Amino acid sequence: MLSTGYYIESKRKSKLFFRYWQADNSKICICLVHGLGEHSGRYEEWASEFVSKGISVCAIDLFGHGISTGKRGRGSFKKFYSNIDSLINETEKHYPNIPIILYGHSLGGSIAINYYFEKKPKVSGLIITSPWFKLTFPARTYKILIAKLLKIFLPFLTVENGINPDYISRNKSVVEEYKTDKLIHSKISLKLYFEAVNYGKDAIGMGYMLRVPLLLMHGSADNITSCKSTSLFTRNTGKFNTLKIWEGCFHELHHEPNRMEVFEYIMNWMKDNFKKL
Repeated sequence: MLSTGYYIESKRKSKLFFRYWQADNSKICICLVHGLGEHSGRYEEWASEFVSKGISVCAIDLFGHGISTGKRGRGSFKKFYSNIDSLINETEKHYPNIPIILYGHSLGGSIAINYYFEKKPKVSGLIITSPWFKLTFPARTYKILIAKLLKIFLPFLTVENGINPDYISRNKSVVEEYKTDKLIHSKISLKLYFEAVNYGKDAIGMGYMLRVPLLLMHGSADNITSCKSTSLFTRNTGKFNTLKIWEGCFHELHHEPNRMEVFEYIMNWMKDNFKKL
């Protein structure tokens, strides 16, 4: 199923590409926040699975990503918060008066959970996969020191993000598509990098603020973001959190060979937590 898409203007005057996958008689809508360097179009097949179960999906290309405006690799958490505001507002125009679940992956996972803690949006639940709370390949100490010095004078300087495409999925065709996708970029600004590091650390200690159902998932063999840090987040989340570690899985659970098992797990969690399904 192909999405429908068009441009919307964010509060900060950026042009964001908004897309949605329409389900008949939608009972719940998912608002999707993608990861660093990628774009919402990569979730076409994943969104179609939800649509087949009566769940609509809406997404945007974040500032500096996909076909939205903004220099590749730039942006900030505050700017991305504004992007999510626009995503939710536009979603409510299409799907008024139905529950919204905020779904974030990788950097999008960290952005989404921090957005929830800071902005306290009216969402009914959260799905967070492979969040960037901490990387599994931290930069060498001397590189971090140099970057900190450069950030003072050149905060928007962009560098390579260091993501190895071979680690995103065990599915080789997904890896090849990633490598040849012209909308994917490999950049990150010094400002955004240090924000991601700091916001990730902060999020780990804020689990006690959770007040809606959260499904938190990570692959045990993720060589991009830290599965251990995801587990640490759950220490103070209490009854609201469901943690699922997928043994042997890589970074993009929605693109893994056992993706349908992952999908069924999400659907069962949603049925347990939302009476409308």
